[in-house]
Amino acid sequence: MSHKYQKDFSLPPKFQETLRDFTREVLRVQPSNIYRFGYDYFTKLAKEMELKQDAESIAESNVAKIGELSPASFKNNNYQVSSSEEEVEEEDMDEFKVVHTSSDVHHNSSNPQKPISVKAQERFTSDEEEEETEETTEEEQNTEEEPIAEADHNDSFQNQSFEGDITQFLATVSDQELLNILYSHYSSFGYDALPVGAVKEELKKIFNYQLPDTMVAFCMAESDVADDSTVEIAPFCQRITNVLKIVVGGEEGPLGYSDESNSIHQSFLSPIIVNDVDVVHGLSKLELQEELKALFERAEGEGHTGALPFGKFKRELQEAELDLSRREINLLLSEAELDEHGQVVYENIISRAHSILFSAFIFDEFCTSVELSF
Repeated sequence: MSHKYQKDFSLPPKFQETLRDFTREVLRVQPSNIYRFGYDYFTKLAKEMELKQDAESIAESNVAKIGELSPASFKNNNYQVSSSEEEVEEEDMDEFKVVHTSSDVHHNSSNPQKPISVKAQERFTSDEEEEETEETTEEEQNTEEEPIAEADHNDSFQNQSFEGDITQFLATVSDQELLNILYSHYSSFGYDALPVGAVKEELKKIFNYQLPDTMVAFCMAESDVADDSTVEIAPFCQRITNVLKIVVGGEEGPLGYSDESNSIHQSFLSPIIVNDVDVVHGLSKLELQEELKALFERAEGEGHTGALPFGKFKRELQEAELDLSRREINLLLSEAELDEHGQVVYENIISRAHSILFSAFIFDEFCTSVELSF
């Protein structure tokens, strides 16, 4: 009987295709927080559909206005219409919609220390142009020699990073080429921001897992993780381009730091050696663990489930009396493990916080010594 009173519903158009595309993206990105990923995905999809509908309604309005103007009205007003103007009017009658062109990357050559900017462009195209795109692709490839040459150049550098020595690759590739490789890979997922776990994993994949763990950590210390555990792609690519080129690909070869306890010079291509007696923010390893445990348990309140929402976990780190630096917080956030609800299991990070903060402190000291700031 319930079906008699149940409201009828229908699936949205192209529902199966949309669901298939979403599933493909989930399998590709493998997000740690599937709920947040789904929300961002369909929010972006809804905005794109809204833009398309607005463009279609504007086009229909233009067609209606043009249809009201009869040929006689043009003659009565002594309008002289040239052949070029007729072509413009025909184009106005076409249906227009927004499509995105390839990203335009700009490098600040006056000061290589400053972040490199990435700017996305948009243009309008008609349905006729869209249908002719595939037919003219081959001709455009022949005429646009410079962009293609640049793309092939980037691909060749990327292949070298897969096969050759990572230090030689980073020393050979230019800042602009390295930025292109990084941004092209991350932007291929179609999002302005990605989960921090995915950003870290994709960074390893870009260099075919040849980038040393110390340098991966150095890059993630520049991630500036948001409250929803995502990282904005464009600024992240800008910062790590500078880090990789200065630390690994500089003229003097891979740089490093001085380990005062052992009186030796350590390269960032090697693991950072951390001893239990090493002091971090004036605290030993045990003291630091006790400090962080008290901090997170106090933030959680009653219940003690051992987990905190990511945003709250981040705020506790920012407001802690330890006075943690930006890189220290970023590195802790990038190493945090999330449960099935997207919350941080803080017991796991407490046990590793000493070595993480010690490494981040070294990164801070090195950046200060070479005057590398963002």
